[in-house]
Amino acid sequence: MKYSGLWFIPSPINAADASTKNFTALINNIEAQFDFATRQSPWALSHRLLRSIPPPSQPPSYQHILQLSHLSQGKAYCYIQPFIPPTQTPQHTQIKSEPNSQSQASTPAPTQQFSQSSTLSLSLTPAASGSIIAIPSSQSDSHISFLCNQFSPLWGFRQALQIPNGMTYTAGQFIIHVGEIRASRAGAASASSTTSPGVVVCVTAVYEDELKDIQNKDYHNQDPDDLGFTFLDGGSQDTTTEEVDWTDFECKVRAAWDVVKLGLDFGKVEVREVMMAKERPNAEGEIEATVRMWCEVLRLRG
Repeated sequence: MKYSGLWFIPSPINAADASTKNFTALINNIEAQFDFATRQSPWALSHRLLRSIPPPSQPPSYQHILQLSHLSQGKAYCYIQPFIPPTQTPQHTQIKSEPNSQSQASTPAPTQQFSQSSTLSLSLTPAASGSIIAIPSSQSDSHISFLCNQFSPLWGFRQALQIPNGMTYTAGQFIIHVGEIRASRAGAASASSTTSPGVVVCVTAVYEDELKDIQNKDYHNQDPDDLGFTFLDGGSQDTTTEEVDWTDFECKVRAAWDVVKLGLDFGKVEVREVMMAKERPNAEGEIEATVRMWCEVLRLRG
């Protein structure tokens, strides 16, 4: 069982190299602050966002097509995210200052000082509705082409994001993924059309029973037969009654993030934090919660 939090550090305006500097600083901080931090296999991400074209009186919805190598190397996840009015949102939103400390620590510890950045914090809930299906990753491009061409009155392309070579660390019960996002315009083929809107950091706390499994195998190895079309329902067929202390998991993840960013100043930007929904403790629930969390962070355009 795992529980994750995800942070997006945007690049300041007119600072083209800010993402690369932040990415390097975060990597150096992880290796300096965590005892026994071990670098694992790299990871990759591809995310495409479509927005519906509704009648004037109706709000839009979004369709995410997400490929996340450490979740599955053979599947792409299609998530239709409905618009939720602010008065009905199932998410808790809080603005808080971003702490910053100059001291060093090898284990998660509270910080004392403050940087110039602020944090927009969202905690997703299982009530955050919307459907998720998994399709073979080899069919993701044809799926998008079909929607944009055959259903162009209904769906419009919004953005394409990639992380071609993210870094992974294991440190005790934590798995830390760090990646510099690359964004490109629809149909753009040249490198000059690619920009970096920011850096993402995902901190995952792993239940003790799973630590040995992760330590004894390549974290990113996936079953090659794990292909095909799947509808994810959050594990609604599962009958487990296991009690999970989600508050403890969330506190551990946030404490680890405090160590990851210890002493760093990201400038006058708003760091976006999204905490995973507290889904049922099974594989399908974790996958669905992970997909929703990443898609929420990666929806950079409205």
